[in-house]
Amino acid sequence: MKILFVITSWDFGGAETQVFALAESMQKTHKVLVVSLIPPNTDFLNKTKNIKVISLDMKRGFPDLRAIFRLKRIVLRFNPDVVHAHMIHAVVLSRVTRIFIKIPKLISTAHNINEGGKLRTLLYHYTDRFSDVNTNVSQAALANYLYKRIFPKKDKSVFVPNGIAIPNINNVNNNEKLRTSLNIAQNVFIWLAVGRLELAKDYINLIKAVALLKSQTNENFVVLIAGEGSEREKLENYILQNKLSDTIKLLGRRDDISDLLNLADTFIMSSAWEGLPIAILEAASHQKPCVVTDVGGCGELVKDGVNGFLVPPKNENALADAMQHFMKLSLLEQEKMGAASLTIIKSTYALETIVSKWIKIYNS
Repeated sequence: MKILFVITSWDFGGAETQVFALAESMQKTHKVLVVSLIPPNTDFLNKTKNIKVISLDMKRGFPDLRAIFRLKRIVLRFNPDVVHAHMIHAVVLSRVTRIFIKIPKLISTAHNINEGGKLRTLLYHYTDRFSDVNTNVSQAALANYLYKRIFPKKDKSVFVPNGIAIPNINNVNNNEKLRTSLNIAQNVFIWLAVGRLELAKDYINLIKAVALLKSQTNENFVVLIAGEGSEREKLENYILQNKLSDTIKLLGRRDDISDLLNLADTFIMSSAWEGLPIAILEAASHQKPCVVTDVGGCGELVKDGVNGFLVPPKNENALADAMQHFMKLSLLEQEKMGAASLTIIKSTYALETIVSKWIKIYNS
């Protein structure tokens, strides 16, 4: 089978990471090509160099009708059996391109519960006729898309979650070396957050919760935040204002997330909205309990009191309470939650299971 993935960008993001995982797995038995609307991030392109990626050379934030005909030429040359578009810009472009060229099957995948405005909702809705199957990565997000008629037809709308490869954590255990490099003492409890420093992740909520927690407990803890983005300067200033520089460490973009997860005691996420974050899947696959906001598909993976705690979004008091509650659990209770995380991943989110679901959809 020839599979053409079309995605808005090729960068260090959750959707891109998922498409890379799917492409890498599928190309073992199928022919795969990835098209990025904007030029790829060079570092991510090097990391994913075993996947062929073509750029349409669009500029971020600037519509370019020429991209329709660039994509048309790629489709003509590659002659795919399936075009699988991810994220709204790629979805809309692929649907419009179908007006000008025959595409045997077009799959449209959304990766969030919130597409960010009325115009995007209308674009999804009014181009729906050109899509054969619509999917979203969480049941909550799919239900929201159907309710708002972003996906107008229930009979061609499907829930397919993100998938994650189960790591062999015994091979990536550099805890002591990493702890030393981060200047974290042995008796310090480590929280880890992973994700771009963008508005959706609501790291201000996390910083507020940490400030509250510091005033309420004598627990010795640190919060590591791995990621880069447009909110960095704002977050740095807010951390300084709250005198939390010794407690919250902004690590920037990291290539050792697996090692950081092994080092951490718990994963934490403070997002205002989400689809199904790859970072939570990664944390759970590393047998980590998760304290997260109940947004998008997070509540489908994190079962409150089983493998972590769910809190309402934009509520620093609830987040601080959950953090304090978790740190008071015994080590045995914490490890039991971590084991439950891995069980949930294996039963529902294993990459090979998700790849099989996609191939079944492609063949249906």
